[in-house]
This record gives sequence, structure tokens and C-alpha cells, in this order.
Amino acid sequence: MLAHLGPPDGALTGEPTGLEVVRAQSGLAVLRAEWSGRSCHAAHVVRVEHDNALLRAAAELGALGSHLTLGEPHALLGASTVTPTVLRSGERHNVVPDRAEALFDCRLAPPHDADEALALLQRRLPTARVEVRSSRLRPVETSAEHPLVRSALRAAGRQTAIGSATMSDMALLAGVPAVKCGPGETARSHTPDEYVLRSELVAGCAFYLALAPQALEALASAPAV
Repeated sequence: MLAHLGPPDGALTGEPTGLEVVRAQSGLAVLRAEWSGRSCHAAHVVRVEHDNALLRAAAELGALGSHLTLGEPHALLGASTVTPTVLRSGERHNVVPDRAEALFDCRLAPPHDADEALALLQRRLPTARVEVRSSRLRPVETSAEHPLVRSALRAAGRQTAIGSATMSDMALLAGVPAVKCGPGETARSHTPDEYVLRSELVAGCAFYLALAPQALEALASAPAV
């Protein structure tokens, strides 16, 4: 479709936002840190030279605190954060591990990117080798004055668009004016018995029906991005 029609003039991503209009979304990068040590049998730790990679990783990770931040907070998205979320080390109880690995979830608001998060971790984890595991989900932001944003606000009965730290296909629409809006509450996402109320579903249908003609008319007259 892209080859024949070119990129779309605009996009609406349906996500549970409580029908708040989202015009900015944080990006997501995943970083990986690895520590190398020297193993030995756990029974010989007093007599044999070794370097416990698990302890090396734990010491440096513990010094980070719960998360790191990059630069000044974004007006809509808040601070860009780097959070340790996974730690793996060792396979058997009787072997001092010679390797440890940690993963970091990076929620990045403009203008920050994965390379900036990488540089920060390299400074804070001096004995680890740090790399970017994934950086394809970039931060996105549509101007508050774009006709699509204004049309969505009218259709939703809102005054101001907001930002969102959660992921959606909006991250894959680089260069395309986009908003995120839909029925349901984001706090219910990925929880047991996730649900949407009937009243929320009805309100969501009304929003989409109202937005479609308004957005098409607005995009037809919008200047090219």
C-alpha cells in the first residue's frame, strides 16, 4: 500500500486512554549490560582466585537507585527514564558465576534517544559492557496546532491533548501526524480480567464516528508535513 499510495496523511491509534487525546508518546529502548568475572567451585572460594560477576553487577546496579533520568522533563511526557528490570546470573548453586546480565527499560521523551541512555549507563556501570538491544520504537509528537489534533479534541469534547508513556503503533508512524485515543482506562491494561465498560465502549464508538469526517476534512486541507 505504501508503494502505491505513499504514507498516510494522518493516523489514529486506538488505545485505552479514557478518550483523552494523546499527541505525544514516549519511545522505548531496551539496553543490555554484561559483567564478566572468573568462576570457581563454591566449595573453594577461600582458596581459589575468583571474581563473582553476580556481586559485581549487584554492586553497580544497587548504586543506580530505582531509575535514572535524562535531562529536563518533557512538557507532556515528563522525564525520560532508564530502569533496571531484569537481572540474570548463575546456573548452579555450586558454581561462582563468571557472567551476569541486566536489562534496562528506557522510556524516552523527545529529544532523548537510545544512544544517550547508553552513554549514561556506560558512565554509571564502569565494569560492564553496555549495548542497545532494541531502539526501533522512537518517541513521537504531533504539534498541538495540527488539524488532526484539533479535530480529535473537538470530537472527544476535550480542551487539551496529553502525553503518554505507554507504547502503541503510534511509535511506528514516524513522519505521519498521529493521535492516540480510545475507550477504557490504561491502568487496566495487562492486568487480570482486563475489561472495558459498556458505557466506555459506546462513548468510544461515538468518538470515532464523530472524528472520521472531521479528520478527513481537516487533513485534506492541511499542509504537507
